[in-house]
Amino acid sequence: MTVSIEIKGNLAKLLATEDLIIEHKPVETASFDVDRRVLTLPVWDRASETVYDMLVAHEVGHALYTPNREWFLEPEWKTIPLDYVNVVEDARIERLIKQRYRGLNRDFKNGYNELHNDDLFELSDQNVNHLKPIDKINLYFKIGGYIDIEFNDTENEFVTRISKCQTFDEVLIISKEIHEYTKEMQEQMQKQANAEQKESEAQDNGKVESRPDMSESNDNTQAQKDEQETDTQGEPEEEPVQGRSDKSFPDEVDDTEQEQEQKQEEIQNSGDTQGGEFGDINTATTQRSLDESIEDLTNTYKDQVPTQYVTIPNMVLDKVVVDFNTIKTYLDEHFVKENTTDSSNQFLIEHTRRFNDFKKSSNKEVNYLVKEFEMKKSADSYSRQATAKTGMLDTSKLHTYMYNEDIFRKVTTIPDGKNHGLIFVLDWSGSMNNILEDTLKQLFQLVWFCKKTQIPYEVYAFTNDSWQLGKSDDNADQPYSSYRSASQEILVDKWKEGDINIDGYFRMVNILSSKARTKDIEKQMLNLWLTNCSFKYHYNHHFPHPAKFHLSGTPLNEAIICTKQLVKQMMKKIQKVHVVILTDGEAHQPSYNVDRSKLHDGFGLDHKGTRSINSTCMLRNRKSGKTYGLTYSNCSLKLIECIKDDLPNVSFIAFRVVERGGMRYVWTQYGMETYPDYEVMKEQIKKGNLSLTLNSYDKFFMIPQHHLSVDSDQLEQVEEGASKGEVSKAFRKMFKNKKTNKFMLSEFAKAIA
Repeated sequence: MTVSIEIKGNLAKLLATEDLIIEHKPVETASFDVDRRVLTLPVWDRASETVYDMLVAHEVGHALYTPNREWFLEPEWKTIPLDYVNVVEDARIERLIKQRYRGLNRDFKNGYNELHNDDLFELSDQNVNHLKPIDKINLYFKIGGYIDIEFNDTENEFVTRISKCQTFDEVLIISKEIHEYTKEMQEQMQKQANAEQKESEAQDNGKVESRPDMSESNDNTQAQKDEQETDTQGEPEEEPVQGRSDKSFPDEVDDTEQEQEQKQEEIQNSGDTQGGEFGDINTATTQRSLDESIEDLTNTYKDQVPTQYVTIPNMVLDKVVVDFNTIKTYLDEHFVKENTTDSSNQFLIEHTRRFNDFKKSSNKEVNYLVKEFEMKKSADSYSRQATAKTGMLDTSKLHTYMYNEDIFRKVTTIPDGKNHGLIFVLDWSGSMNNILEDTLKQLFQLVWFCKKTQIPYEVYAFTNDSWQLGKSDDNADQPYSSYRSASQEILVDKWKEGDINIDGYFRMVNILSSKARTKDIEKQMLNLWLTNCSFKYHYNHHFPHPAKFHLSGTPLNEAIICTKQLVKQMMKKIQKVHVVILTDGEAHQPSYNVDRSKLHDGFGLDHKGTRSINSTCMLRNRKSGKTYGLTYSNCSLKLIECIKDDLPNVSFIAFRVVERGGMRYVWTQYGMETYPDYEVMKEQIKKGNLSLTLNSYDKFFMIPQHHLSVDSDQLEQVEEGASKGEVSKAFRKMFKNKKTNKFMLSEFAKAIA
């Protein structure tokens, strides 16, 4: 019967009435990590619905009532066999979980009956009343309603105490007493067996002494035989006639000796704690048989690689985020301190002029988009308005009551639109160097648009090369090649096994913020513009770049994880948050935390390591329990899906910059679901359709690198005396670029209108 593991996982969470972590893995038996609150369930593909429910409820019972205690290391209890504690504790937690949920009585009763009918306890060739006390107790509490079990007075007392047991300490006390009682019974049976053996040996020795001297009889027989051989020499050979007593009696003695030796060997092999009728008194045979049989219920999945569940950690934002004032102060000081020559001063003057020209040229276009945005917003509000009758008479219409039924006052309700916020996440990696200026132009226009429409915004540059920002050490200003020379910081609130690993050098630099003053924002825009120019013209030695804010790698996954907490912060005052991510590449391979002391000896108890995420990993939503299959390439997309499930009022918009010749690669990473055929996607791109449909991003746009340019002065390239056709062509090109070069701003305006 097919059983939904997701439904059974939800069943476990509901029974536990807490936010348990449910993991389904190809393991042999279920287990519960009391410390981490992780319930690991095998995929019992061969179990019935009833048995599955019973096994889940059993493990939830451990989750609720079994304490996280290493009792086996305590001097008072370390001599108790583990099987004894397991049997008594199982009886206690099953009784408590059945008392809490009365409906589980039927599941446990029918489940254990089904296991008994399939002989999973292996009782078909055994007399249950000859088993060890711990085995009889185990059977009584599991299938006692289906078999007759006899107990003596002492054993009955144990059963009564277990049925009333409330605490784990009581479990330990009873388990210890049962073990000691079993040892006493074993010793008594051993003494009785030895006494019976001695008595049997004494009887056998008496029988041998009462018989004739066999050695003398044999000597006489041999003498007679020699005489017969002498007398018969030369005569025809005849068969000798021999009596039965000379051969059969020694055989009888040999058989008795073999039986005694065999009996003695069995007793000796049994040993002190493994002798007599009970065998090994330190094990519960019926429980081990049941455990081994339950393992066979997962036979289909035994050869599978275990699934590794990974979770999203909580970052310490004070360590991760470099605030706006810190980065602005650093850049302000940098461009003052490094302005030491005529060449550097000329560099600043020239590029400051370029920035001001761009700002002036963008003003009209931003104002036009603001006006268009307000019109769309008004149209949307009008479409959502509702008119209703108030139930009050309209006195101006009373005179029409004979031919008009509509004589009541009406009220028109225009619902308020949601207030929006923007979090812009900018890729600050080395590959952005050639397109950073065009990207900043798009970003600045978006910021000016948000300012005019009073939309709160925060702009972050994600990097792993800005960990020195805010450091007080003057010597920390290291060149790019040694940016990983310092020790990593722990950027999460607590290191947890299975959490996605966060690079200690990762930072989110808050380069622009609507909370800052307008004057500071404009100055910071100029700083960013000059920073880009220092990268772009670095090899001409015009101006040194800011070493603490250098272009770096692409920690995109860490940035997505961080946005979850940034969104939560903004949503305290904002209803709808839009996260816009602009990048020209994919994240580096992610990894998750592992405790290597569990894998190898010699690492130490506190050794913390990492492993790369691969196709055997599943991303688990800690809140809802939902899981997402991971691969090396889809981690970023699944992280966004997981975050959106927790935060429904957040939308993710991606602008993936595509370098020349890189469109096929982007298609393999993102576009195959929308366009199974690459040639079809190419045709759509030629028509101006640059969007893809994904389960993660609300909108995903592919931006060819040349579309980032916001310059629209193609008419200046028309030479004097140009023909009418050349002028017309220049105009068409200009208007076409006006549609594409403000692509990012126009798409954002559509999303929030």
